[in-house]
Amino acid sequence: MNYRPAAAKAAIFLSLVLVPGALYASGGSTGQCTCVDFEEDTRTVSGVTSSLEVERLRHTNSTLHKFIGNPNDIPPGNCRIIAHAWNIAVFLQAKDQAFINLLRASAGNSCKIAFERDSVANEEGTFDLVSVAPSP
Repeated sequence: MNYRPAAAKAAIFLSLVLVPGALYASGGSTGQCTCVDFEEDTRTVSGVTSSLEVERLRHTNSTLHKFIGNPNDIPPGNCRIIAHAWNIAVFLQAKDQAFINLLRASAGNSCKIAFERDSVANEEGTFDLVSVAPSP
């Protein structure tokens, strides 16, 4: 009997089942926070989560800027204006500096952001932002 086809099928099955889970497990953390500070020199936004934990999130050249589904879900005011500007910047594929300016404005107005960050902290205790967007 030839067991190679069965072994090959089993290997393919296991790779389809186990590998995506392993990749997901090694990824970063997702969350939401209210921005409270922005450090210019490190391009780091600090925020407070709903569980009162402080997140220090560093914008990098590889940070993905995501659309916010509906900026009008954010209450009227500066944070909604920032969210609309954010979506326009994403649509226009703006340079990183535009998003850094919007993160600075978000911190100045205590706006919320949704983020995904690396799971491993940098030396100074910040986490690199994988992706970010304004949040209601």
